[in-house]
Amino acid sequence: MKPDVLYEYSGRDGVAVFFSFFFIFIPGGVVPGLPFMSIQAFLMGVGLFIVLALGMRCKIIVRPDSAEFVRTCYFIPYSGHLGQEITTVRFDGDWGDEDKSAGVVVTIDSVEVHIGTKKCMAELHDSLFRLSVEYKEMQARYELQGDLR
Repeated sequence: MKPDVLYEYSGRDGVAVFFSFFFIFIPGGVVPGLPFMSIQAFLMGVGLFIVLALGMRCKIIVRPDSAEFVRTCYFIPYSGHLGQEITTVRFDGDWGDEDKSAGVVVTIDSVEVHIGTKKCMAELHDSLFRLSVEYKEMQARYELQGDLR
């Protein structure tokens, strides 16, 4: 990690893999829907899905003055966002529930990005939450309440 980097995460992009499945297998995508699909088309779709799934990655880098999020497919960036700070961090399940979520939603300057997988979401949430504006405001409130007592 470089000296000016506060946090860096790079890993599989579960959200992109999930949507690539729908792009390939749902009617109107690359191949016709399952009832109309031949075995050869189905196997080609599975092969295409596996090739895409292996290359989908995401990366988030947090520096003191910026936060950067990039999605890549085999090291070719296809989507990204650069902002000044992380505003909020929450689990992407119903009501922000960790049990039913599959990743983390990070808000960078009012733009929400979904990141992570089920395996790494707790560590990712805890690390990024400590760098968010929401956490810093909570800390300031608690310190102020401690001073008033």
